[in-house]
Amino acid sequence: MHRFTLIAHLLLALTGALAISAPAHAGTYDVVLCDSSGPMPPGSTYPIELNSGQTTAYRGFLADNCGREGLGYYVTPQNAQRYDTTNGLGVRIPDEFPNLRMRRLSLLIGFQFGSGEGSTYFPRVTVPGRTLYEASSRNIDVQESVVADVDTRSFEYLTYCSFDKGPVDCDRYSSKIFSLDRAGLRLEDPAAPDVAALDGPLAADGPKRGTVRVTARGADQDSGVREIRVALGSTTVAARTPPPVVGQWRPYPRTAEDEFAVDTTKLADATYPLTATVTDAGGLTRLARGGGVVVDNLPPVPTGRPEVKGVPDAGQALTASEGTWKDLNGGFAYRWLRCNAVGDLCETVPGATQPTYATTATDVGSSLRVEVVATDASGTATQLSDATAAVTGVPSADAPNPPALFGVRGLSNPLAGRGAAPNGVNASGAATLVASLRKGRRGRGRTVIGRYGSRPVVLASLKANGAPVTGALVTIAERPLGGRWRALSTVTTDARGAIAATLPPGPSRSLRLYYFPSGTATEAVTSRRLIAGIKARVTFGATPRSVRNKGIVRFAGRVLGGTSPRGTLVTLQVRTGSRRWQAFRVTRSEADGDYRARFRFLRSRRGQRYVFRAVAKRQASLPYDTGSSRSIRVRVR
Repeated sequence: MHRFTLIAHLLLALTGALAISAPAHAGTYDVVLCDSSGPMPPGSTYPIELNSGQTTAYRGFLADNCGREGLGYYVTPQNAQRYDTTNGLGVRIPDEFPNLRMRRLSLLIGFQFGSGEGSTYFPRVTVPGRTLYEASSRNIDVQESVVADVDTRSFEYLTYCSFDKGPVDCDRYSSKIFSLDRAGLRLEDPAAPDVAALDGPLAADGPKRGTVRVTARGADQDSGVREIRVALGSTTVAARTPPPVVGQWRPYPRTAEDEFAVDTTKLADATYPLTATVTDAGGLTRLARGGGVVVDNLPPVPTGRPEVKGVPDAGQALTASEGTWKDLNGGFAYRWLRCNAVGDLCETVPGATQPTYATTATDVGSSLRVEVVATDASGTATQLSDATAAVTGVPSADAPNPPALFGVRGLSNPLAGRGAAPNGVNASGAATLVASLRKGRRGRGRTVIGRYGSRPVVLASLKANGAPVTGALVTIAERPLGGRWRALSTVTTDARGAIAATLPPGPSRSLRLYYFPSGTATEAVTSRRLIAGIKARVTFGATPRSVRNKGIVRFAGRVLGGTSPRGTLVTLQVRTGSRRWQAFRVTRSEADGDYRARFRFLRSRRGQRYVFRAVAKRQASLPYDTGSSRSIRVRVR
C-alpha cells in the first residue's frame, strides 16, 4: 500500500536555519504533504485497493517528494493520518491536536489510463458536507489544480469510472493510474500558547547590576512554541527560536524553556517592566509579566537643585523637594542648614533630617538651606538648595548672637577706639578698592586655579579721587569652600596705595578685602570677590603593571586635604590610545582619604596598553576643586 507523510513548509533563513513559513494571518501556518518513499522509478506505480477487492494504480506524490533536496524534514506515514476510502483516499488531522483545522487546500490531482478503453473518469474532492471539485473526462493524461478555502479537519480524493453509464466504481483495468501530485494545507491554530512564565534572579526583587540570568518557559498544545522573547520595557534583551520538529503536524516543540544571560549595562539606569512573550507557529502569543526591574549600574548624578517651598516665618513649615537626578535607583537623606541672612556661614540644624522642617524663633534673621544626599547601590551624591529669605518673626531670648559684621567672623574696624582718625593718607569713604590674584609670573585674574599646596597672592590698589591711599589698614577675609567667612589678616598699603599679600596654603576659597575709612566708620569699602581654586591632590598606585587577559589590577591611593566622616567619592578613569578618558568605577574613600578598587580585563587584545588615573571631583565633602592623579600604564600580555 502506498505510504505518504506530512511536512512543515520550511524556509531557509539568512543564517542557514530552517523555519516554518510566515503565517498568512494570525493563527495560521502552511504545511505540505509529501511522499516518504523517495523518487519513483520511471513507469512504476503503487497499487491501492479500491472497492470490492478491485485494484487500480495510485501514482503518489511525484512533485513533493520528501527525499528531494530543500524539503529536509519528513514524518512517518502514520503521522499524516492517511486512510483509504472505498473510492480513493483521505487525510485527517489526528485527535491529539484538537484545536487544529484546515483552512485552505491547494491540491494537484491527476489521472492516466490507456487509450481505447472506452471509459470516462470522474474525479471528486470533498470535505465533510461539501464537494470542492467534480469533473468528468475521457482524456488519456490529465492534471488538475484544486484550490479552496475550507473549515475542516479532513478531506477525501475520490475517483469513479464508467462505461458511458455514469459514475460507477472503476473496473479491473490496472492500467488506470490516479494521483495526488501535490497537497498543500493551511492550518489554523486558534488557541494562543497555554503557558508563559518567568523565573530567576532577574525576576527577583532588588536592584540589578551587570549580567543577570532569567528563565522563561512556554507551552502550546497544537502548533508548538516557535519563539520565546524576554523584554525590559520596550527593549528585547533575549530571544530564542527552538529547532523545528521533523515533519510533524506540530512543527515546534510542545514545551520550551530557556535560561538567558541579560546584560543590564546596555540599558540606562531606570525601572523597567519585565515581560516574556511566547509565540506559537501560527503567530499567536501569550504574555507573562514580572515585576519592575530596577537597573542600577551607575551612581546617581544630580541634574537640578532641590527646592525649599513655604513661607520663611517663625513657626511655619518649610518643605524640600529632592531635586532632580540621573541614574538614581535609591533613596534620599535630608539635612537642614541654618545660615546667615545671605546664605553663608551655614551650620547643621540639630535633628532636622526630614523633608519638612518647622521653623522656630531661633531661625529668625537667618536663612535656611537643605542638603539632599541621594544613595543607591552604585554610590552617593549630594545637592544643596539655594538659601531661603531670612526667617522673619520674634527672635528667641536664647538665640545666638547676630552674625558678625558683614557676615564675616572676626571682622572689625582696625581703628576702632581711635575716634575719627583717618585710615591712611587721602582716606575717604568714596575710595575704590580693586583686588585681583596673581596669575603666573605677570598675569592677574579674579579667579585663579592653583595646585595643591600653592600659596595664593592677593594684589590690590586703594585710591581716592585718583590718588593712592597710603599707609591704610586693609583686612583680607576668606571663606573656604563649603565654610564660613572669616577675617584672615590685616595688611598696610604702600606708597602707591598697593598691596601684595601672600596667603598660607589651604583649600579652595573665596577672598574679599575690607577698608574702613576712619575709626568711627561703620561702613566699609569692599573689593569684588576673588576665587582661589586649589586642585585636590590624589595619590594613585596600580599593582601589577602587566597582566594576562582576565587578570585583575588593584588600585589604591589617598585623597589629601581632609575629608568628611562620610569619605570622598573618587572616580577611576581609563583610556586607550588617543581616546578620551572614560570613567569605569566610582568608589568612596575612608574618612582618612584612603581608597581601594580593582579592575578585571575580560576581552583585551594581547599587547594592548591601558592608561589609568584617579579623579577627585569637587564635592561637599572635599573643600578643593577637581584634581587628578598621575597616570599609570598597564599592559595586557
